[in-house]
Amino acid sequence: MGFAISNYGVEATSKITGMAILVLMFGVAIIPNIRLFMRMSEDELDEAYSRIYPAAFQ
Repeated sequence: MGFAISNYGVEATSKITGMAILVLMFGVAIIPNIRLFMRMSEDELDEAYSRIYPAAFQ
């Protein structure tokens, strides 16, 4: 981060970082299985992969 600030300035580095965060956020938001996992409680997450991907555990 220090390298980017010293070479591009605070404003450009802030914009680039903000855009990277937004792209990652939208990427996570559009993947259905990630949204499903994010909505689950801690108890549901214990066996979540085996329920969603049963073929992988046979």
